[in-house]
Amino acid sequence: DTITLWASIEHLYYPKATLEKANKLLKPGGLVVVETGNIDSYQARLFRNKWRLFLPQHNFYFSSKTLDNILEKTGFITIRTEYDGFVESCITQLCLRDFVLNKFAQSKTTFKEKSSSLKEKINEFTGKFKLGDVMIKYARKNSSH
Repeated sequence: DTITLWASIEHLYYPKATLEKANKLLKPGGLVVVETGNIDSYQARLFRNKWRLFLPQHNFYFSSKTLDNILEKTGFITIRTEYDGFVESCITQLCLRDFVLNKFAQSKTTFKEKSSSLKEKINEFTGKFKLGDVMIKYARKNSSH
């Protein structure tokens, strides 16, 4: 079984307690998947308080290391980390969001499909170099927990 926390752990007041509860709910070998911003990303370090994911509604910020630590403390073993969000970060940080949204609104479906496919390919490629400012952690319930 699997529990997912997509863009939510940073909003919680008690992320450790939430992960402990997830651990109790999961069967042995169960998977938790956590997606959140990476405070140690190039974008976060470069833009600091202007970083697109530096938001007042975020109660916590995690680096890859701190998220691994809290997962381990709550009975999980990280088995894979992916990085995403490079294209979205560039669009937002370079103030191109309105331009891109207008292009999408005015475009035909084929443009939307091609640009979405290109975005996915760029994010996949840049993710291999840890260039995205979003991380996705896949962690398995530790059998000894």
